[in-house]
Order: sequence, then structure tokens, then C-alpha cells
Amino acid sequence: NEIPFIVPFSAKSEEVYTNPYMFQYNISANDQMRIMADKFLNDFKNDNIIVVYPLKEDKYTKKVFVDSLKSKMALEEMANIHFVPIDDSLKMKSFDEFLDTKHNQMNTIIVPTTDPLTLNKSLPHINSLPKKNLQILGFAEWNNIQTADLYVQQTYSYTPFKFNKDNRATRRFLDKYLRFFGAGTMESNPNYAVLGYDITFHFLSALQYGDEFYNCLNYLDIK
Repeated sequence: NEIPFIVPFSAKSEEVYTNPYMFQYNISANDQMRIMADKFLNDFKNDNIIVVYPLKEDKYTKKVFVDSLKSKMALEEMANIHFVPIDDSLKMKSFDEFLDTKHNQMNTIIVPTTDPLTLNKSLPHINSLPKKNLQILGFAEWNNIQTADLYVQQTYSYTPFKFNKDNRATRRFLDKYLRFFGAGTMESNPNYAVLGYDITFHFLSALQYGDEFYNCLNYLDIK
């Protein structure tokens, strides 16, 4: 019926690419991983890269990220990447031989999974390595995993949902949320209470421009 509709948050919907009346706040999870691979190569392409990769792929494995990384590095003929497998019994081959300890090059280790068992197997060994010239690329979902082995080494992660609790405006929002609902927001990534507020405020601000509100979405000055 050519009626515009909004999907506030979805990790899988691809309809947004074919339906001009559908508005989705976030891009698909697969597209996020492809963008993340591009960003990673832009930031760390000169490092010695080690990918600790589960041989058995499952719902936790960041397969799209790894496949994108492989294809992009192959196109650029980059040889500074090594893949270290973890087998079905979670036994990990030692990757110390791949570490660059002679040329003062940064070693960046990627563990492309959000599986707690795999992380509990791989991170202790990584954490036992010298901290000099070593860093880890993680994933935003790691923030929801309870283990003491996370963030022992220098760790980076990419996320489209930055939530800074130290920001004054953020603290003011959380205080108002607590007073209004009588409870704080859930600890999740993304923080759905904050994200829901931002999405609603963004689209409601655009609706004041009438039927063609979608032409204004990229130009709204919202503070």
C-alpha cells in the first residue's frame, strides 16, 4: 500500500534493500562485519595478524568477518596474516611461532567468535604472552560475557553502538530514566533503552516535515 514503516532494530532483515518504504535504523549483521573488516585493514594492515579460528563454525563464529578479511588481504597480496585453528575438542595449536619478536612489529590477534567456551580456551594462552607489541581485536558482544580472561591484554573492538556512561548528557538521561521507570536500564550491547529512545526521537523529529520526512533524516540536527 506504499505506506512507510519503521523497523527499529533488526540483525537479519534484508528487505530494506528492496523495499523503498521500509526504514531500518541499523544495517544487517553481515554488512557490519564487512565494514568492520575494511576498518580493521585500514587501522592494522601493517601489523603481524594472527587469527585464532574455530574449525567448527557455529552461530558464534564471525565467518563473514573472516571471509571478508581473507578476500581483501588476498586482493592486496598481504602476507602478514596467519590462521591458527581450534579443533572440535577446543585444542588450540600453539601460535607462538607466528609472533613477530624480532622486528618490533605489533602483533594483533583476532579471536573471531563470541562463544564463551572458545574464549575461555584461547584467551588464557594469549594472556600469558608478553604484553609488549601485542594487542587483541575483540567484538562488542564480549562485553556481555563474564570471564576474568577478557581485557587482560590491550583490546580493541568495533561497535556501531557507542554508549559512554561518563558523558554528562548520558548520565542525565540515565537519571531521568531511573526516576520515570523506577529501575535502571539493562546492561546489554547495545543498550536497548537508550537505542530505543534515540530511534524514536530521531524519527519523530523528522515527521514534523510531513509525508516526505525521509528526505530530512540525514540532515536533522539533533543534540
